Amino acid sequence: MSENIVPIGDWGKHLLEELLFRAAERVGADTSGVDSVEVTLTFRIRPDVVADCLEISVPGVVESALITRLPRPF
Repeated sequence: MSENIVPIGDWGKHLLEELLFRAAERVGADTSGVDSVEVTLTFRIRPDVVADCLEISVPGVVESALITRLPRPF
């Protein structure tokens, strides 16, 4: 899977888009007429010693993983 590295300032917007896309998929797949859906995002956080930052990623449903980097100090 490829990477989609976004600046921390745009991270929330991209996360919300991913969340809404996943919710829309669930609503579209549901034929029972429920009024809400549950959506789970799995985050992976790892230190990047070379770049002196924390890397936070979320796998994308359709496209690449969504990644941002938090430079030190946090």
